[in-house]
Amino acid sequence: MAENSVLTSTTGRTSLADSSIFDSKVTEISKENLLIGSTSYVEEEMPQIETRVILVQEAGKQEELIKALKTIKIMEVPVIKIKESCPGKSDEKLIKSVINMDIKVGFVKMESVEEFEGLDSPEFENVFVVTDFQDSVFNDLYKADCRVIG
Repeated sequence: MAENSVLTSTTGRTSLADSSIFDSKVTEISKENLLIGSTSYVEEEMPQIETRVILVQEAGKQEELIKALKTIKIMEVPVIKIKESCPGKSDEKLIKSVINMDIKVGFVKMESVEEFEGLDSPEFENVFVVTDFQDSVFNDLYKADCRVIG
């Protein structure tokens, strides 16, 4: 979570900083714009997990952000897969790739970290959007090893 990448729509209206270990890209589907990043895809079928965007405190009150989130349908997410090079040997190979994750739930608004306990589910990859990285909410999410963008 130490490195940063930036997600930007083609309109320039949405700019999100991601604290993931790889560059993430968003595929925005709307009548006006289509942004598709070039990536390497997983050759084998990966299990699909739905992405849920959680708007924390002030982020949930920004109409422009909410409008942008309604247009995003697919998020490209970095994946690291571990493969053994030969059966019986301890050699492991890390394969870095990107998979598409559907955003079917859209977004959820949250006022406090305590509300997250009711939303936590292994069926979803949660992505938290905060407006202030100096706020205690960011620190709580960061300590809990959550994916946080702002």
